[in-house]
Amino acid sequence: MSFRSAAWGALMLDDLFALNQPVLGSIIRATAIFWAMFFIFRFALRRDPGSLSVTDILFVVIISEAIQNPMAGKAESLSDGLVLVGTLVFWNMATDAVAFYWPPSRRFLEAPARVLVRHGRINVRALRAEWLTRGELMAKLREQGVEHLEEVKLAMLEADGSVSVVRSE
Repeated sequence: MSFRSAAWGALMLDDLFALNQPVLGSIIRATAIFWAMFFIFRFALRRDPGSLSVTDILFVVIISEAIQNPMAGKAESLSDGLVLVGTLVFWNMATDAVAFYWPPSRRFLEAPARVLVRHGRINVRALRAEWLTRGELMAKLREQGVEHLEEVKLAMLEADGSVSVVRSE
């Protein structure tokens, strides 16, 4: 290995791990993006992953592309990227921990469970509020082995977007 190639390799490694922007700036940018995305997804998308529509998926992809530059700023190195990812992981774990250890925060951090069907009758207001169609609800009930609404004592849209069913006796 010649001196020239050794120097080139060292230069590339320095560029790879050099911080190109202030760490605090990266942390602030990642924090702002995390909370902005949290509000969007907490209040806009609540369905479980198996029921995301094409427009929901498109929305997520476009959002990820749109926030890339504002979040990264002038980030060009691996270290800059690791600071951003570390900040996002921190906030994700922190919100889970706060919801676990401080139950009152769950009202804000997690969507409340919502009654979709009670004693065989559909709660139309809840369907409208969650942007669910009767067909989507029936598909979820069939996934639970329910053929007729009369079989349902209670069907709930849970905080994670899944539908749980309690059958009538």
